[in-house]
Amino acid sequence: MDVINLLLNRCSHPKLKAPAPTGQTLENIFQAALRVPDHGRLKPWRFVIVEGDGLARLGQLFADIATAAGAPEDKIARAKQMPLRAPMIIVGIASPTPHANVPRSEQVLSAGCAMMAMQQAAFAQDFGAMWRSGELSHHPDVAKAFSLDTDEEIVGFLYLGTVAQEAPAAPLLHSDDFFTYY
Repeated sequence: MDVINLLLNRCSHPKLKAPAPTGQTLENIFQAALRVPDHGRLKPWRFVIVEGDGLARLGQLFADIATAAGAPEDKIARAKQMPLRAPMIIVGIASPTPHANVPRSEQVLSAGCAMMAMQQAAFAQDFGAMWRSGELSHHPDVAKAFSLDTDEEIVGFLYLGTVAQEAPAAPLLHSDDFFTYY
């Protein structure tokens, strides 16, 4: 896939199935993450791969959080199933390093760029991906489960797999709505 086609046609695929990327395909996804802008070469990120039984454990964690929040049974059941929407999830964690010239915000953005690069690399290799975040990515129980240090944060959950259903067509956007000249 050529780069412009990738950039202009990438979309999120909310319905994914096995297989997930493996071997060199998965390594390409990892390498894409490691090539993003990284002021100071601090590598302010880390990633946790969740698959197999780990998906069920993550679902149980989400269900326990929903239960503790007093959610109704249907929301608890939905939370438990969330990680099972794909055969693999990569949890992206911003892991900033104190630095005089590179603010924390730049390092978190770099971690976000790494997630985007992995999503693009999956798409370029004919796999689907969906970058999810939301309140669970900031929940203290999730932070504890992934052994986050106090200065770390989850930038998202990248669901990866084979496209099970094509995503709906994205609305046509016009650059004039978002870009102006100075």
